[in-house]
Amino acid sequence: MVTEQQQLLSTVREIYGRVAWTHKTHEKQRELSSYRYKRDNWINVVLTSLTTIVVIASIPLGTVWATVISGFFAFATTLFAVYRLSFSPENEAQAHRQTAKALLIERDRLVLLIERSMSPSADIPEIRRELSKAVNRLGRIYSYAPDTSSPAYILASRALKSSEELTFSTAEIDALLPPELRLHNKSSNSQT
Repeated sequence: MVTEQQQLLSTVREIYGRVAWTHKTHEKQRELSSYRYKRDNWINVVLTSLTTIVVIASIPLGTVWATVISGFFAFATTLFAVYRLSFSPENEAQAHRQTAKALLIERDRLVLLIERSMSPSADIPEIRRELSKAVNRLGRIYSYAPDTSSPAYILASRALKSSEELTFSTAEIDALLPPELRLHNKSSNSQT
């Protein structure tokens, strides 16, 4: 029969697993957004440079083709500038960074709740109150968090060496926790 303490510990561990996964996904999404921002900056530099070179080179030529090519590069540079105004990977990266940091704080708090839940003298009502507060804080974080993408999720999956499921086996959660808080270590230590 599952005790109230075991049930509470299981709940805290499941929430911890979800937070650890979401935290890693936001970190990976920030990396993707930062890469896109750097790439876009280089594209902008190249387009602007090419436009400048073509315009300067076309002045002495004064041909229709030189004007058309200059116009094409100017148009491409303008389109890219509009694209950059429409999508802001730098701001997106910052939003994911802030979300990841907030989730990291909550993840660490949940580790402490797991530790307290595993204690023989666990204060179950107090731990439940703390867990309720943590769930409310997480709800606020999630409500303001930017969306993540499939590539970020896949990268997080690889980083955590887990399956792409959002349910966690004991071994998966144990892999995310310090050794002292792992259930399989606890059971193997008690048998020796």
